[in-house]
Amino acid sequence: MSFSRSVTIAGWIVIGISIATATIAAFVSRARFPSAVVVLRAATRHVVGRMIALAAWTWIGWHFFVRTSR
Repeated sequence: MSFSRSVTIAGWIVIGISIATATIAAFVSRARFPSAVVVLRAATRHVVGRMIALAAWTWIGWHFFVRTSR
């Protein structure tokens, strides 16, 4: 396993733990902190937010679901 792969996996673990922590905080706080769904709905109310969400979704799809030539 190369160093960059280890760093990448560690980064994804940190991101996953952060998302789980934010979700638990939103659930436990009884709406003091917004959940991810509430934030996404607020962001996509406007056209610019929809375009950013579409670009993010496209980027994620391209990087995770398109096979490389390696």
